Formats: sequence, structure tokens, C-alpha cells
Amino acid sequence: MNPRTIQARERNRYETILDSFSGKAGGDALLYSSVARQVRREVNPATREEAEILSVSCGVAAPVLTSYVLWILGRAVEMGLKRLYFISRDGEILLEIAKRLLPACWPGVDMELRYLWGSRQAWMLPSFAVSTRDLSRYLLQYYQNSSLKIIMGRVDLTLENCKDVLPNHGFTVHDWERKLARGDLGPLRTMVADPVLLQRVGVRARESTDNVLGYLTQEGLFDDVPYGLVDLGWAGVMKGALERILGLRGKAAPPFFFFGRIRYDQHDEPSTLQAYQFNLAEGTGVDREWPGITWLMEMFCTSLSGGLLRYERRNDRYEPVQRQTKTSAVQEWGFVLMRNSIVRFTENLAGKAAAMKSSAFLPPSATDALLRAFWFRPARDEARVWGRFPFEEDPSSESFNCLVPPLTPGSFWRVLVYGRGFRAYSEWNRGVIAAHSPVIGFLWLLCLSGYKTRKIVERFIFRRKVECSPTKTS
Repeated sequence: MNPRTIQARERNRYETILDSFSGKAGGDALLYSSVARQVRREVNPATREEAEILSVSCGVAAPVLTSYVLWILGRAVEMGLKRLYFISRDGEILLEIAKRLLPACWPGVDMELRYLWGSRQAWMLPSFAVSTRDLSRYLLQYYQNSSLKIIMGRVDLTLENCKDVLPNHGFTVHDWERKLARGDLGPLRTMVADPVLLQRVGVRARESTDNVLGYLTQEGLFDDVPYGLVDLGWAGVMKGALERILGLRGKAAPPFFFFGRIRYDQHDEPSTLQAYQFNLAEGTGVDREWPGITWLMEMFCTSLSGGLLRYERRNDRYEPVQRQTKTSAVQEWGFVLMRNSIVRFTENLAGKAAAMKSSAFLPPSATDALLRAFWFRPARDEARVWGRFPFEEDPSSESFNCLVPPLTPGSFWRVLVYGRGFRAYSEWNRGVIAAHSPVIGFLWLLCLSGYKTRKIVERFIFRRKVECSPTKTS
């Protein structure tokens, strides 16, 4: 048999996608394809589930993450940066990748790679000492997976601090730990804008600034060394919070590197922000953000460490205080295999890149094609295995779910009425369809199409009413 025929049979669909980008500007896709194939040969999965984890880890997660990090390192070298901070927890795997790629692709370059403990909860609260502009957005995010206790805990307020305010907005102390519903959004909005509550948030914000400034000073963020910060990105709310905190001591905003930047309804702090995959605020990169890309990337960058609550001074150092997180379900799913596959891919790629004296990264169109192939066209076994990934939806609580939760009759009603079959935010409709029988998948698609059709008709009727309404004359 022709060797090329054998090689073609060894390719999986993600390697075929990579091969299709061979010769296109911006990266050597064949190199990534060959490394993915090499890792799949080297690792011997014991079960079909492990084979699916390995296939997606090598064919999608690893090429996308290594390309992103290569792009970051290249930009940082061009800008003359001497230090890069990788923000926890998404930055954990990105830092491991960078440690292997920097010496291989830029030998002799003096750049310090460091891990920085950071989170919305640790940075947002002290930033409100400067401005409360993002307070409502921050508190109400994922409200349906939360309770008043969790929401107010984000700004370090307890029931004792809030019980006199609750009745003014239709709540009682008995609602404190109740899981919130869609109908609670209106009262929640008025509550978080209550002047009494805002005054108490301001007190907590001022009380929290000493420790956060102490930690950032200890880690060198007020040094004169040119540095940048790395995160997955998205809305840039946490980025803006850090910039406001740095501004308390007159530090100019450092450059940030994001995988993707979605649109945001308020002006960002004046800083250099570069995005690899897309920047919708500036209309650059691939066409647009698509539903699911944030969940997908955060799943690939999952960490077993707990989220950061705050900083504490212990003796002469400031230390992170982490939230206790149950990691057993993630580990049982196959986290170690996913992480080790990504690291092994990076090590093999670094070795080949060093030999070829190459630092090529995939163009965003190639990484977009890989991500879309997995998200929108999953195979049945892929959907069943990856759909069970225990996903931490709300970083400030113990709210876990999976991309394909168990179906109930109510799921079909919910998707028909609301366009969402579950309370989960990280919903993977194509995964739901692929993971079940053709009949169940068809019914799900039918309900989803019915919802979309209804919304289109409602928008059409609304426009017609506006067009037909009489124009007011003065």
C-alpha cells in the first residue's frame, strides 16, 4: 500500500483541517498536524473515552493554545517586554506552554515568565474604591445560578450588612440562600443600585485595598520593568479593575494579551490590548465571537486550583486565599490525560520548532476552523465524552454543570420557550443533538428552530408596528 495512503488513514478530522491550511500565511499547519499525530501514536489510551479525550486535546486544544502562546511571545519580544504575567487560573496551562516554547523559539531572549494570582472577586472589590461603574454588571452576572448570599459575598457583604435593605426591594431574610430565578432580576437591579448598599460597598472596597496593593507590589507590578499580562480575555472587566487598582499609585496601564475580546458597552481604560483570535471592540480578527467559544476555551484551560477570594498578609508576605473547590469529578473525567496531552504536544512542537528555527503560529482562521469543527460538528462519542466535562460555570460559587446535562421533558419545553434547555449557561446544543439518538436530536433541533422562528416573527411584527405607527408632529 502506498505510504501516503497509510498516512492519510492515520489522520483524524482535525489533522485533516490543519493540513488544509498548509502553505497559508501565518503559520506552518503541517507541523502542527504532524505533532498531533505523533502524540496520538505515543499515548496509548486504555478506553474509548480516553481516545476521545486524547483526540480533541491533541487536535484542537493543544494547537489552539500553543498558537496563542506563540503569538503572545512573539508580540512581547517585538514590544521589548522583560516580564510576562499569566493570570490564574486560565493562565496556568498557558504558562506551562510558554516555559517550553520561549527557550526553544527565542533562544537567548531574556524574559521572565511568572504566575499572578488574580480573580474578579479579588480585584473588582478594591477597584470600586475608584469607580463603581461595573458594580451592577459584576454582581448580577450568572445571577440565576446564584443566591443573594453568593452575590453579596462578591463584595464581602453578609446578611447582617444587608438585612435592613432587603425588604425595600421585595426580599426577606428567608430569601438569602434561595436560588434566584428569572423573575428576581428586576428587584435585584434596584437593590444593587440602592444608595445605602453602595455606601457599604464603598467601605468594603476601601478596606480591601491595602492587601491587594501589597500583593501587587510584592509581585513587581509597580516596578519600572516593562511587562505585560496574559489572560483568555472576553469582556475585559477584570482587566479594567486591575488598571484602576494600579492607578491608585500612579502606575500606567500595562499591555494586555487576550485570546479574544468581546464588545463591551463602556469605554475601557486606556491601555494596549492585543487580541489573537478576535477583537470585536475594534472589529479585528475572525468574523465574530460565536456562542460557546468562551466555555470551550475555559474548559481547555481548566485548573484544579481553587478560585482566588482575596489576599492576606502572613508575616512579611502577602498570600492568596483560595476558595475550596471539589476537583474529584474533573479528575475522574480525565483532566490529567487532557493536561498531559497538551503539555506533550507543546514539548514535541518546541523540539521541532527549535530544530527548524521556527516560531510560526497558526493563523486565527485555522484555530477558528478547529474550534468550530468541534463545537458545531461533534461526533457522537466526542459529544458524549466532552459533554460530561464538569464545568464550573460561576467562578465565585460552587455551581458546577456539564455541557450536555441529562435531558428531561422540561428541557424541551424550556428550549422552545427560552432558547435554552437548561438552567446551565454553558449550553452545547450541537453536543445535545449529537450525543442522543437521531429521534431525540431531531426533536431538540425542532424545538430550537421553533424558538428562533418565533423570535424572528416577533421582531418582524415589532418593526412593522413601528413603521406603521403615526409620526408625532409638534
